[in-house]
Amino acid sequence: MRILSIIFFVLTFSNFTFAIEKTEINNFVQDWYSGFDSHQPVEFFNSKFDETFTVQFPGREAITTHAQFQIWFNEVNPLQDVKHDVLSVNILESRKDYAKIEVRVDWSARSGEQKLFFPAFQTWEIKKSNNAIKISTYYVVEAKETSK
Repeated sequence: MRILSIIFFVLTFSNFTFAIEKTEINNFVQDWYSGFDSHQPVEFFNSKFDETFTVQFPGREAITTHAQFQIWFNEVNPLQDVKHDVLSVNILESRKDYAKIEVRVDWSARSGEQKLFFPAFQTWEIKKSNNAIKISTYYVVEAKETSK
């Protein structure tokens, strides 16, 4: 009888997935920004997008394809001394394979002699599939250049 109970338990809960954990989310966000800071190739970022995704920056058309992301990436990749300081990652909603998060990040870089600094507030929707987190929406809600 005990064997039947174990088999029932395994069959019942083997496909059960827990919500995406905060440490997984934090590691994913840090990895994303570290990619920019270390000038990873565009393929690094494209591999982190869900099959369908939207990236939205203030004042720009929405990015919904890898080709569009490549164009944006080519504009920002030449910047030097790129640094992202993640100030906070808050989980707004989380369930089995989905989380909505808000990210506050300070971004700084240099273009020639000009120093740039943007504090940014973002909301992301991420999904977990096949044990990998993917971005489905990435909205930069606010980013204003300031002097630091």
